[in-house]
Amino acid sequence: MPQDPREQLVETMQLLYRRGLINLYGGNASTYDPATGLIYITPSATPKNKLKPDDISLIDIHGNILEGNPSSEYRLHLEIYKHINKARSVVHAHLPYTVAAAELDLNLDPTRYVESKYTVGECVARIPRLPSGTQELALATAQILFKTKCKTAILEGHGAVAYAENPFKAVDTLEGLEFLAKVSIILYTAGRKI
Repeated sequence: MPQDPREQLVETMQLLYRRGLINLYGGNASTYDPATGLIYITPSATPKNKLKPDDISLIDIHGNILEGNPSSEYRLHLEIYKHINKARSVVHAHLPYTVAAAELDLNLDPTRYVESKYTVGECVARIPRLPSGTQELALATAQILFKTKCKTAILEGHGAVAYAENPFKAVDTLEGLEFLAKVSIILYTAGRKI
């Protein structure tokens, strides 16, 4: 696993794009170094499959932009880092099955399946439909994650966000959530109550 946070974030976004979990300009990821108070974060308006380490933006924990043009969702990342001490990486993706399962109001219980239990954990938080990129969405998400102790949240009509000790673990959490949503939709379509 690359140690340079910029390289990690580039690889993270390329992975999400290849897996169909974001569109070309969608999604974002960050890594936080509490020793320096610096946050490396993916840029806005840049194709995620073409990212290079030099494209990664740098902000501080107060939201001051130090380098580049950070993602429009930088507030979401900041609030999660401010509320959750163990968060070192945050990844936000537009998971199609997860968005669909939330629209169907399916009960996404990660403890039902081995795959989701070990990647997602014991719970998934749900955030009501709020405008993307806003402080309102950022604060609501961070507060609910802190209160529920979940490490991932579904953002209604938008996607999902997860935090972990590195971006690859956060991606694994989101993939586990997408697996759970996909299985739930298959069962729902087959007529099984979820």
